Amino acid sequence: MSRPALGNGAGAFATVLRLAPDAAALLDPLRHALTGAQGRVAASSWNGILALRLLAPDGAVLRHDLALALEVLREGLPRPVSGVAERCV
Repeated sequence: MSRPALGNGAGAFATVLRLAPDAAALLDPLRHALTGAQGRVAASSWNGILALRLLAPDGAVLRHDLALALEVLREGLPRPVSGVAERCV
Protein backbone atom coordinates (compact mmCIF):
# COMPACT_ATOMS: atom_id res chain seq x y z
CA MET A 1 0.00 0.00 0.00
CA SER A 2 2.97 2.34 0.26
CA ARG A 3 3.62 2.49 -3.50
CA PRO A 4 1.93 5.41 -5.28
CA ALA A 5 0.15 3.18 -7.80
CA LEU A 6 -1.33 0.95 -5.08
CA GLY A 7 -2.34 3.04 -2.10
CA ASN A 8 0.04 5.98 -1.92
CA GLY A 9 0.73 5.25 1.74
CA ALA A 10 -2.88 4.64 2.80
CA GLY A 11 -3.33 2.57 5.93
CA ALA A 12 -6.91 1.51 5.16
CA PHE A 13 -8.96 0.91 2.03
CA ALA A 14 -12.38 -0.30 0.97
CA THR A 15 -14.29 -1.10 -2.19
CA VAL A 16 -18.08 -0.93 -2.23
CA LEU A 17 -20.17 -2.27 -5.12
CA ARG A 18 -23.87 -1.85 -5.75
CA LEU A 19 -25.31 -4.06 -8.46
CA ALA A 20 -28.73 -2.92 -9.60
CA PRO A 21 -30.39 -1.76 -12.81
CA ASP A 22 -30.75 1.74 -11.33
CA ALA A 23 -27.26 1.95 -9.78
CA ALA A 24 -26.23 4.85 -12.02
CA ALA A 25 -28.95 7.05 -10.51
CA LEU A 26 -27.03 7.11 -7.23
CA LEU A 27 -23.72 8.23 -8.73
CA ASP A 28 -24.27 12.00 -8.54
CA PRO A 29 -25.82 11.95 -5.03
CA LEU A 30 -22.95 9.73 -3.87
CA ARG A 31 -20.31 12.03 -5.32
CA HIS A 32 -22.04 15.01 -3.72
CA ALA A 33 -22.11 13.33 -0.30
CA LEU A 34 -18.44 12.43 -0.60
CA THR A 35 -17.37 16.06 -0.93
CA GLY A 36 -17.12 15.81 2.87
CA ALA A 37 -14.74 12.84 2.72
CA GLN A 38 -11.54 13.04 4.72
CA GLY A 39 -9.66 10.42 2.68
CA ARG A 40 -9.37 9.82 -1.06
CA VAL A 41 -12.51 8.55 -2.77
CA ALA A 42 -13.65 7.79 -6.30
CA ALA A 43 -16.99 6.59 -7.63
CA SER A 44 -18.03 5.40 -11.07
CA SER A 45 -20.92 3.57 -12.67
CA TRP A 46 -21.38 1.36 -15.75
CA ASN A 47 -23.72 -1.43 -16.88
CA GLY A 48 -25.73 -1.55 -13.64
CA ILE A 49 -22.66 -1.43 -11.39
CA LEU A 50 -21.84 1.40 -9.01
CA ALA A 51 -18.27 1.17 -7.73
CA LEU A 52 -16.84 3.18 -4.84
CA ARG A 53 -13.16 3.08 -3.94
CA LEU A 54 -11.85 4.59 -0.71
CA LEU A 55 -8.32 5.16 0.62
CA ALA A 56 -7.67 6.55 4.10
CA PRO A 57 -4.72 7.05 6.41
CA ASP A 58 -6.43 4.99 9.13
CA GLY A 59 -9.59 3.13 10.08
CA ALA A 60 -11.27 6.13 11.70
CA VAL A 61 -11.09 8.18 8.50
CA LEU A 62 -12.25 5.19 6.46
CA ARG A 63 -15.23 4.68 8.77
CA HIS A 64 -16.16 8.37 8.45
CA ASP A 65 -16.07 8.23 4.66
CA LEU A 66 -17.97 4.92 4.50
CA ALA A 67 -20.70 6.42 6.70
CA LEU A 68 -21.12 9.28 4.21
CA ALA A 69 -21.45 6.82 1.35
CA LEU A 70 -23.82 4.46 3.14
CA GLU A 71 -26.24 7.29 3.90
CA VAL A 72 -26.76 7.59 0.14
CA LEU A 73 -26.57 3.90 -0.73
CA ARG A 74 -29.17 2.89 1.89
CA GLU A 75 -31.68 5.24 0.22
CA GLY A 76 -33.45 6.20 3.42
CA LEU A 77 -33.45 2.76 5.04
CA PRO A 78 -32.52 2.79 8.73
CA ARG A 79 -29.05 1.80 9.82
CA PRO A 80 -28.73 -1.88 10.63
CA VAL A 81 -28.71 -2.75 14.30
CA SER A 82 -25.52 -4.40 15.46
CA GLY A 83 -25.02 -6.21 18.71
CA VAL A 84 -25.19 -9.59 20.28
CA ALA A 85 -27.88 -11.87 18.91
CA GLU A 86 -30.01 -13.84 21.33
CA ARG A 87 -28.77 -17.35 21.90
CA CYS A 88 -30.98 -20.23 20.89
CA VAL A 89 -31.84 -22.53 23.76
